[in-house]
Amino acid sequence: MNNIANENGAKRGRWAGKAIAWVAAATLGLTGLVLPSSANAVEAGNGTAVNGASQEDTPFDYYSDVTNLPAGHVFENITLERLEDILKNGSGNYAILIGGTWDANVTKALPVINKVAQAKGITKVYNFDPHLDNAGDSTLVNINDKNNKVASFAKRFQQTVDDFGLKDIQSKDASQVVDLPTLFTYNKDASGDKVLSVAAGADSVANEVTVGTALSAIANNAAVRTNGDFYVDYYLTHNSQGQASVFKSGEQKDVKLVSVTYGELEKILQSEGNHYIFFGATWCGNTYATIRYVNQEASKYGVDHVYTFDTILDNTSGKNSPFHIRDNYSKSATGDHPLADLYTHLVNTYLPNLVTEDGSHGVIDSTGTGATRLQVPLLLHYNRDNTAQLAGTDQPAGPITDEVVDYHGARNNVDTKPQPTAREYMLAWAGTTYDDSQIIPGGYSITGDDLNAAHNFGRTVTNDRDAYIAQLDHFYSLTSLRGTIDAAKSVPLDGYAQANVDAFNTAIANAQKTVSNKTATIDATDGAITAIANAQKGLAGGNTGNNGNTGNNTNNGANKGTNTGKTNTTGTKNGASKNAAGVKSLSNTGSAIVPATVATLVLLLVGVTGAAARRRVYAQHASGSAKH
Repeated sequence: MNNIANENGAKRGRWAGKAIAWVAAATLGLTGLVLPSSANAVEAGNGTAVNGASQEDTPFDYYSDVTNLPAGHVFENITLERLEDILKNGSGNYAILIGGTWDANVTKALPVINKVAQAKGITKVYNFDPHLDNAGDSTLVNINDKNNKVASFAKRFQQTVDDFGLKDIQSKDASQVVDLPTLFTYNKDASGDKVLSVAAGADSVANEVTVGTALSAIANNAAVRTNGDFYVDYYLTHNSQGQASVFKSGEQKDVKLVSVTYGELEKILQSEGNHYIFFGATWCGNTYATIRYVNQEASKYGVDHVYTFDTILDNTSGKNSPFHIRDNYSKSATGDHPLADLYTHLVNTYLPNLVTEDGSHGVIDSTGTGATRLQVPLLLHYNRDNTAQLAGTDQPAGPITDEVVDYHGARNNVDTKPQPTAREYMLAWAGTTYDDSQIIPGGYSITGDDLNAAHNFGRTVTNDRDAYIAQLDHFYSLTSLRGTIDAAKSVPLDGYAQANVDAFNTAIANAQKTVSNKTATIDATDGAITAIANAQKGLAGGNTGNNGNTGNNTNNGANKGTNTGKTNTTGTKNGASKNAAGVKSLSNTGSAIVPATVATLVLLLVGVTGAAARRRVYAQHASGSAKH
């Protein structure tokens, strides 16, 4: 049998279930009721998405290595910005643990707190580490130390305690803000003390009785505040007059952004699997302009986790802050910029193939060691075990498999010898970027190489914002196609009609051609994903239909007419209208992927599941062990 899939029967059996789920997920993500690139579904408040999980998005648990702490625990690691958001904006009762997993007293207490919390109906305990690098004795940024030599560090956490009425957790030790670890419950709207109960110190926090007493204050009545709540509420209250909101009320459940701390990011980079990493910050105007689209395209392709990291560790103090790890080390007496070592360690250890505009001068740490300097916002895809330059990208070989950057070279997006040069997308919310001479009143129409269709993978765009969306769409589509191909190769093909097997193998082969073609359009990569799913449906005896665009037709998506509000099933939707306030509405540049009906999706899943069952019966008959 001519079979591209792995011929090892045992391996096929182990991977069959995963492969079926992955390929089906790809189909759901691309043909379901997703949030399309045009963003109009989001603008209308639909918020309904039928997305499968992306095989290029590996789940991660910060607490997975804590002894005796089961999966499905109640803990969520949070940044200082998230902590202050809960204290300021969270409605209801919250359970909060102060302390880091570098502390043996904390790791001893975590299973105890988890057991008691679950018994009392508390589903979330928020964990904040005042060592903002999540390190122990070697920490460079301990904001719980009131004697810290860096004055800003010594004052920062005390400011939080004072601003949000946390005097009941204040340590009696004048050198510390709070005793570590400390577990407390909190309600900002409480008529008296906002701190409802406290268990402080190693012995209390690891004792079921004292923990039970503390958590009884909010038993069966604890609130949850998600990343979605944080991001949507932040941007609703931080938009300049006359500008559109980044997110709209009610979109909380659609947010795929997961804010992470420095130590959390490092553990993600150390972990196996595939991860989407977004360097961005709420204080950054360029992030303000791009974060909606980063999230929107993630949702379209079934990505549930875009890990978002702010290079300013307190998240609020601004670009010239000593909390900023991306600045050169300062040897001044006050230690103005003491954290460059954290940045050089992160980049040189985990991101050796990072490509940015500022790579030549980089960031210099306390030892004189330099590292490539990135600018925010920057989105990348990461796999620690990757050592090759992947097909279809300009990314040099290494663990970063791809970046959303604007490559400049002899050819569009290509200049890999000896090293590509690139610019991060410095998009401004009004529709301008680094290469605009000015914001043009009216339609923000601009010209230049960055706006041609070839550079934007088949999309015809009229402004840099739309060009950025096209780059995002291609980035997510390409990584999704690679994962779909890998999953499809693991599907066992024994027991199927040869014609259907041949069609399936052809779809994989065509997809491999597409993924290797740097000029392939977004419609081509999306079409290759759909073609594999259709061919897999055909394995089960269903109607394979048209296998779609296999990547050889580079003209797919060439319909460049203005969007009139009708779905264009063969091309792109271009153009955008203004709202009554004169603010340009969100872009209509996304792929016009035809939504499948619910019945089609059900048939696909039933067909694939039935095929798996038939293969099992076939194998039983072949081995003489079938039961009758």
